Amino acid sequence: GAGTGLAPMMGFLEDRALDAAQGKTGFGEMHLFFGCRTEADFTYEDIIRSYEKNGMINLHLALSRSESAPKKYVQHCIKDMGKKTCELLLSPETHYYVCGDAKMAEECFEACIDVLREHNSMSR
Repeated sequence: GAGTGLAPMMGFLEDRALDAAQGKTGFGEMHLFFGCRTEADFTYEDIIRSYEKNGMINLHLALSRSESAPKKYVQHCIKDMGKKTCELLLSPETHYYVCGDAKMAEECFEACIDVLREHNSMSR
């Protein structure tokens, strides 16, 4: 269901928030691509929104069954960022984690390949 496997990412976010609260700086960008059916299914919404508001993360919310927004999946958000996604994927400092089922992970992987091919002229 929604939020499957998100607990480890929440641990990363909580650790980063603690470091920031202790005055540590120099963190890289963090993008969270979160997908669920509707906003009612948005697990950890309050804390994730607070991290976004504080500038700790860039949230990319994909809602697949919302009545107020067109159908969108995480892989669409990855492609929507286009060139920025490409730059992040090519950076040796980037870490890429997928939390969720294997089908979604494969579709995200394919979206990353598509972005690299489109914005960096890479072949498959």
